[in-house]
Amino acid sequence: MIVDSLFVNSGMVQMEFGGPMFPYISPNQSTTFEKEAARYRILPGDTLRLMIFNNDNKSHSFTIRGGGQSSPVIPAGNSASWDVHFSNPGIYQFADESDHNDVLGLSGMIIVWRGLDHEFYWSLREHQSDLNANILAGQPFDPDDFAPDYFTVNEKSHPEVQNDSAAVISGKVGDSIYIFLSNQGLMDHSIHFHGYHIQLVYSSINNWQLDWIKDSLPIKAQESQIYLLVPHQEGTFPVHDHNLVATTIGGNAPGGMLVLFTIDP
Repeated sequence: MIVDSLFVNSGMVQMEFGGPMFPYISPNQSTTFEKEAARYRILPGDTLRLMIFNNDNKSHSFTIRGGGQSSPVIPAGNSASWDVHFSNPGIYQFADESDHNDVLGLSGMIIVWRGLDHEFYWSLREHQSDLNANILAGQPFDPDDFAPDYFTVNEKSHPEVQNDSAAVISGKVGDSIYIFLSNQGLMDHSIHFHGYHIQLVYSSINNWQLDWIKDSLPIKAQESQIYLLVPHQEGTFPVHDHNLVATTIGGNAPGGMLVLFTIDP
């Protein structure tokens, strides 16, 4: 059994320097609020025991999307343990979908896969900066009216994401590099690699796409995927969302879901 902690923390976030501040609820691995969501890594067959501490001012509970496993309801200021077990490899999203808390940031991923030498992680999310306060105030939310203006990888937009070693792919020609993607948001995206093709080795939704080898692959809202990249050349190249609105930050480009990565000889 693997034992780890999950802290429900609330705070204010800013996705760009000088941009708007807006309220956010995040699943963190410490008592300190940070916008990046917790990420857990275990092996197939493991049980993960999460010790959940609710530091928010309202009750929360979590479910595994598509997996039928739910945590206890945890009142504000209380804690509980939650055991989740995964026999099959993959990426599992945990989220608090009550009162649209997942839109406010309260979701993350559990990676269940064999041990690897070269692996990187992308949690995709989009944000409407003037919406979160309305959701917290209990105002109705219609997903059809969702108009995000910030797009993030691991809750960071370009260029901030360039400082995230978990997101910025690196390696050498011939390496087997695995990229774990989890689309936590409400939008579909299309991930496009310059310079290389990648192989889809796992999808939580579209198994008929498995083993596709392409430079662009679609990922549905709340879908998770795993890519295998075996670089054939050295160089520095971008990878970004081909839905180009998602490569903006506050309406300006370049930004959003855009990462530059380097492959060495």
